[in-house]
Amino acid sequence: MSTLSKVFVVINFIFALSLMIATLTLHSKRVNWVEEARESVYQRNQLKKQLDDTTAKLSQTEKEKSNIIKEQAAFIDVQKTKLSELTGQKEQLTTENADLRISFSKVSSQLEALQNNLQRAQDKNTALRTEIDTMRTERDTAVAAREFAETQTIEVMSELRESEAELLETSKRNRALMEQVMSKDILIEMARNAGVDFGMAANTGIASAGKPITASVLEVDEATGIVILNVGTKDEVKPGTEFVISRGEKYIGKVRVRNIFNDMSSAINLPEVQKAPIEIADTAQTM
Repeated sequence: MSTLSKVFVVINFIFALSLMIATLTLHSKRVNWVEEARESVYQRNQLKKQLDDTTAKLSQTEKEKSNIIKEQAAFIDVQKTKLSELTGQKEQLTTENADLRISFSKVSSQLEALQNNLQRAQDKNTALRTEIDTMRTERDTAVAAREFAETQTIEVMSELRESEAELLETSKRNRALMEQVMSKDILIEMARNAGVDFGMAANTGIASAGKPITASVLEVDEATGIVILNVGTKDEVKPGTEFVISRGEKYIGKVRVRNIFNDMSSAINLPEVQKAPIEIADTAQTM
């Protein structure tokens, strides 16, 4: 039985009960039946009207209920869809959480490795600082030694300049002899180019040069023609030893040793055979 039928039954029951009560009231009061009947018809019409209104309201309520049920069903479907999506998202988040845990574990391992590397780097840094301190101490020692060596070099150069001043006076007297020596040097060079063996130098009056000596030019005084070489008695250099000056493969000229010290010597430039100005760092080699 539907709700509407139940309502009709209740209304009919109420209507019948009302009629019975009215009848009993009329009978007890002995009211005019015509008036009572009219009143009853009026009340019945009113009740019918109320019943129609109630039926319309019930019909409207049924429609609204149906619409609400449809809306609820649609809402439930939407919620089910959202629930399904949320379930998928939950599974995805669970998977991502597991991946994040794995990544976190890897990052933790890498962080621990980095901390170990940092500790090793700090240990190396400490060792390097110790080495730097040691090197600074050695550097200070080397600087002091260099300053001492520079002082000694200045003193030696001062002595050399004094000796060179004396050599300048001597060189003026030797100019004439240089021309003669030049002619002899040219003859010797020509003889060497011709293949003459100088092994018998003692028989020709020319001293044997022995093993070749290679040196480097330290200083050049163009005014006096004095050249300082970085070889001396320790290199078996002797007074009168001549050096050929070159720059790479280019021939520059010749110098002849005058004064000799332990590790350097001063020589006089031979301008007669000079092809270009002698410069510091040029190569000098015995003939």
